[in-house]
Amino acid sequence: MDLLSSSVTDSMISSLNGLSLRHKALASNIANADTPGYKRVDVAFEGQLSEIINNERAAQLKKEQYSAQLMNSPTGAITLDTNLLRFNVLNAVEQSLTHKDFKPQINADNNSPENNKGNSVQIESEMSELAKNGMTYNAVAQLLSKKYAGLADVIKQAGG
Repeated sequence: MDLLSSSVTDSMISSLNGLSLRHKALASNIANADTPGYKRVDVAFEGQLSEIINNERAAQLKKEQYSAQLMNSPTGAITLDTNLLRFNVLNAVEQSLTHKDFKPQINADNNSPENNKGNSVQIESEMSELAKNGMTYNAVAQLLSKKYAGLADVIKQAGG
């Protein structure tokens, strides 16, 4: 098992990537608040990240079921059902969306109302979202930092 990589760590890193891209999109919206015809943009990555996390949980559950079935079978008597379960586990893991597939993208928001210049940026809303996004980013970054600090402490204690 890779000590620096885990489902939780990968999820936090993916979140930071999505939040960083959202910060750029919000900053672009603010910078173009007076640009005629500008359409605000946003980054929606939470659904994709949720799907990845759910896929990982499902794959882990299938692995646990497979392991339990192997543990309960008599030595050398692996049944057809066990082989089928193993095939399903491997197939599910290979076909599911993973953190390597995570690609948040900036998308135009066509649902926001436009002002008389055809611009859809509402500066107060954008500033509020920017502050909220920044706080969320900082919270996730602090959690990730604490995780690595804890790992560093374990390494120091093991070496000393």
